[in-house]
Amino acid sequence: MMLLDIPAGLEERLKLAAARAGKPADRLVREALELYLESLPESPPDSPEDAEDSLLMDVAMEAFRASGEKTFPIEDIMRRYGMEDRTRSS
Repeated sequence: MMLLDIPAGLEERLKLAAARAGKPADRLVREALELYLESLPESPPDSPEDAEDSLLMDVAMEAFRASGEKTFPIEDIMRRYGMEDRTRSS
């Protein structure tokens, strides 16, 4: 058994999602965790640090995607700040 300490806001979202799904919250968490673990690559990372970095990157990307923030091509940013002559050609 594992105990998790999650922020109150996330817990409220979990409760709402569980109610909509008609499932207990712990079952919803277990199913989500199973889906997430199944989505991971088969081959293990080279080191524990690589595994942690990969997991942190996945979490950060999910948070970014969920935020709805826009991305901008590096060329546009370089041009905006007068640095277009520093971009490399492919």
